[in-house]
Amino acid sequence: MTNEFQLFQNIRLILSDRPVIAGSDELMICCCVSGVCEYHIGNEYHYLTDDTILAFGNTSDYTALCSKDFRGAFFIITAGSDNADLSDLFDISKLMYDIWHKTTLIYLSDSRTKNLLSAIITGSEKSLISLMRLKTIELLMQLSERKTDRKISKKAFQTGEFICRNTSEHFTIPQLSEMFGINQTKLKSDFRSTFGCGIYSYIKKRKVFRSAELLLQTNMKIIDIAEEVGYSNASKFASAFQSVMSITPKRFRMEHKSSKNPSDRHQTAVMRY
Repeated sequence: MTNEFQLFQNIRLILSDRPVIAGSDELMICCCVSGVCEYHIGNEYHYLTDDTILAFGNTSDYTALCSKDFRGAFFIITAGSDNADLSDLFDISKLMYDIWHKTTLIYLSDSRTKNLLSAIITGSEKSLISLMRLKTIELLMQLSERKTDRKISKKAFQTGEFICRNTSEHFTIPQLSEMFGINQTKLKSDFRSTFGCGIYSYIKKRKVFRSAELLLQTNMKIIDIAEEVGYSNASKFASAFQSVMSITPKRFRMEHKSSKNPSDRHQTAVMRY
């Protein structure tokens, strides 16, 4: 289900149970209401949860896959626009510049941002456009005033790339620390600020979403997929999969194959759980 609201001349809000694809000339601020969504942006994998906000430009260069219970709020801003209807309230240009010219931005959702998002959702349900506009301005102002929580560490980034290339293996923090020559405490801290979540959470999500890709794109047996992503025990794999995707691997595949529209199946493979 998708609902779209034109909040300002150059800012629209889309509430959807699947990721939204914006144009290459648009900036995207992605918020999660429930579930989890994996974004593959360039060579990076990022996870959108209710604890994070992702912002990026050049939006044509990514794919996304989400859990069954996912629901997101997507603020799409037309790049290069002057947003004259907002200029008297606050300067949005810095936020737009940061999103457009920097790599993916990650903000950690604190209680204030969560409350603002909740108020926006409530406004949408009651068709209170004025409330939605007011709370959206507050949210954008907060993000504009904050420094991004993403501080890219070269070694943490290399660790993330290594994890994504080796989903069939299990790695502990001490092992990764030794591999990349970085103190365990610093690695954990740097990894969280680079990717917005802890190492073990990141490893689990990448394994599960990789298995989801294989369920959608291949005819491999589920037990073989489990082994492909490092689970020798089928029940542990099913439990891990359901904890992230809110659906069992078997049901996940069945629901995908039950789609009657080929174009829907393609969209599911690229976009949805």
